[in-house]
Amino acid sequence: MKKSIRRIAASAVAASVLFGSFVPAAQAQSSAGFLESLIGSEMSSTSEPARVDGPFTTNIEDATLENENFRTELWTGEFLQVTLMEIPVGGDIGLELHDDTDQFIRLEQGNARVEMGPTKDEVTFTKDIAAEDVVLVPRGEWHNVINTGEVPLKIYTIYAPPHHPKGTVHETQADALADEH
Repeated sequence: MKKSIRRIAASAVAASVLFGSFVPAAQAQSSAGFLESLIGSEMSSTSEPARVDGPFTTNIEDATLENENFRTELWTGEFLQVTLMEIPVGGDIGLELHDDTDQFIRLEQGNARVEMGPTKDEVTFTKDIAAEDVVLVPRGEWHNVINTGEVPLKIYTIYAPPHHPKGTVHETQADALADEH
């Protein structure tokens, strides 16, 4: 049920971006608590939300800079998905592999090191990047983005095809890891 409430809060965040006023994480959390108190235990977490959002527009830089969650799904279409991320100082996305998804990553704030390679234990590409740089990750490539700066790393990611369930909000990396298992 908590995941469903978070998904509703994420939808509220996405809607607020669409209408011009982004909801900070603290407000989204209080919204989630408010929704939970209204709905109680009647809401089922077994049904998955629809996969495809309708037309959407936003200032992606503002939305990315205002996001305070580790990961927030912003928009999901049939063939691609946009997520916002905040990586704390010294943190990382986590070494990962997407077998069927290409990924575009753009840094809006901070400095990072990108590591990629053909296997989990074989990093063959390392590059330092900064705000306004992009990273293109082909499917099947192990990759990680590590925050090497002194401020939280603010990024947005485009997955093609979509990778995360619609409505995904992970406040922390630990939440993201728990959701995968």
